[in-house]
Amino acid sequence: GSKKLPSNIKYTLRFPSYQRTKYNGFTDRSNFRPSWLTESPYPVLSFGGPRSRDSSFGGFPGYYEEGFLYLQQAVDNALTMMLLNKTQFEEYSNYSLKMRRFPYPPSSHDKYLFISQFWVPYLFGIAYVYSVMNLTRQIIHEKVTRLKEFMKIMGLANWQHWATWFARSFAVLLVVSIMNTILLKAEFKDGISVLPKSNSTLVFAILLLYGLHLITFAFLCSTLFTSEDAGATIAGFIGPLSGAGLPRPLWCQTTLVLSIYDLVLDWENSGVENKIHQPQSIQQGQL
Repeated sequence: GSKKLPSNIKYTLRFPSYQRTKYNGFTDRSNFRPSWLTESPYPVLSFGGPRSRDSSFGGFPGYYEEGFLYLQQAVDNALTMMLLNKTQFEEYSNYSLKMRRFPYPPSSHDKYLFISQFWVPYLFGIAYVYSVMNLTRQIIHEKVTRLKEFMKIMGLANWQHWATWFARSFAVLLVVSIMNTILLKAEFKDGISVLPKSNSTLVFAILLLYGLHLITFAFLCSTLFTSEDAGATIAGFIGPLSGAGLPRPLWCQTTLVLSIYDLVLDWENSGVENKIHQPQSIQQGQL
């Protein structure tokens, strides 16, 4: 006679490596055939928010369209029929199978926000490079021309010398930070700004703290070099180049990029729990 099936059955469904369904116009115009991408637990490029928001069945890779769920249900019913008698199977199979996507909280969908989180931070990082280069050049010039020694002879203390440079540079960067905050928060068209959901105080604090980093970094470079050109060049480029390849670089030239990038990410998937229409507080920000 036939062997009785075990009560605990495990099986595997193996479909062809390429799907039959074409999901976009690119696959229609090219020879590209979408695969299941089982080696990637998450999408290679994530735009935030629910995945395949326009599809009721989850979209790519198409477990519904490719018949995966149909076959899975058919195999389950066949195994159940073999394990149960006819009466039990009729009672068991008297149900309706429904499918819906996993719920996702309300989110903010902004394609511009996704794009700007990459290039806006680097633009502002580059914009501050001139400030640190110019400050380093001026301090080294004062050292090379012996002006610092003359002021020391007249009784100027060393801490007073650095405090004066700090106050002078801080005043300039304070104005620059205010102007950059206005550019990031000003509503130029249709009431939309570059960072519409970030608190102005938080944005200003990030820019101002970055300015303080620049001042101290320029002070460091000015003590290491005696050539104005060499000191200014190193001060302007050693920071951005040092962050290459590091997951979370701590150099002052890259802190602004990471701060603004994280500031954008804070709002990319904001839902009702985060009170999306309420400005973010400084305590919630990532400085």
